[in-house]
Amino acid sequence: MIKLPIHNGPEKAYKGFVQESEKKFIERIKQLPNEELPHVEVGIRKLYFETYYLCALGFHNATIVMCGILCEALLKDLIYDKEKKEAHEIGEIGEKSATLGNVIIFCSDKKYIDPDEAGWFREIKNNIRDLYQHSNVKKIVKKTLGGEPVYLEKRIEGPTKIGAEEFLKRVKEVIGHFKPDGLVSGKNMRPLYDLEKGRIDEQRSLPLFLEVDKFLRVFAIKHFKQA
Repeated sequence: MIKLPIHNGPEKAYKGFVQESEKKFIERIKQLPNEELPHVEVGIRKLYFETYYLCALGFHNATIVMCGILCEALLKDLIYDKEKKEAHEIGEIGEKSATLGNVIIFCSDKKYIDPDEAGWFREIKNNIRDLYQHSNVKKIVKKTLGGEPVYLEKRIEGPTKIGAEEFLKRVKEVIGHFKPDGLVSGKNMRPLYDLEKGRIDEQRSLPLFLEVDKFLRVFAIKHFKQA
């Protein structure tokens, strides 16, 4: 088995990354907030800016995962602010049960958050945090699309018989004169879920971060003492 390198040296990898990412980074960061955060604890601020720059760089899946982590951390920071204890140290929650769902219930029961805030956190939990934290690709795709991903299918003789160069030539011809042979879905071809999730993540990451950013700013001013 040939062991292929991931990159051809740190300097070349850096230059390649910068050249490829510069334009996209500028386009995306123009759409991100450019106003300092209200007062939040250092841990929340650190998570926020990690997520901010992941979003700007176009790391879509990582941005979405970090949005879920940021929201959970924000709520747990509120608990510490109120109780002077970490969430897992509180008997009503418990060390093994300090999940986002249980933390939402605790804060809601204690009236630390209002029903609208509790509902917003539940939406993040159900539609973002749980699905992405456990990398449930099939469920993410089906829940987002409301069903199976379905594509038009075109059958082409594989490169093992005709060679890679000829295969690529035929692919280009198909793109130019596309006549489908039928339909194929995620049920028939598992990698289609991953392809579709990539498209979903790219469309979701920026709007999600902007939503989390807006909520966090209002939440911080409402719940944490400002300097």
